[in-house]
Amino acid sequence: MNFSRLSRPLIVLLIALALFAVERFQNEPTVPAPQIRSERLQPAPQLTSAPLSISNAIRNRADHIQVTGEGRVVKLLRDDTHPPRHQQFLITVNGAAKTVKIAHNIDLAPKIKGLKKGDLISFSGEYIWNDKGGVLHWTHASDTPSHPGGWLEVSGRRYQ
Repeated sequence: MNFSRLSRPLIVLLIALALFAVERFQNEPTVPAPQIRSERLQPAPQLTSAPLSISNAIRNRADHIQVTGEGRVVKLLRDDTHPPRHQQFLITVNGAAKTVKIAHNIDLAPKIKGLKKGDLISFSGEYIWNDKGGVLHWTHASDTPSHPGGWLEVSGRRYQ
């Protein structure tokens, strides 16, 4: 069998495949482009070293921003029991007309036992705006170095 006769077409084929692959994938983005939400009226504030107040985050329709603040529990919601599990409740925040949903990960932090309507709660976590008032989550110690941790505090006891 003559290998030199077979190797020339094989080499040409391999070069052609390599050129095709380079051409095909050279202009492919490695990270998908962010989707722009058309309902946003003002740009979201940029994450700074100091957390933003929850009132400012709501007013600016901020997404995925670290915030601090306090509010009153106005409604207890059923726990989300699908992993990761979350204790859920609604709070009102001074300076905001809408309620904010707290989704506290109880697989990573202790559940707030005895929480009731009217309790004052302080918090630090990640806020995501929505037209109902928004969601606050990541109210636990961080499980990744790329994200700051958060907490909830009720009656002088911190949960994180």
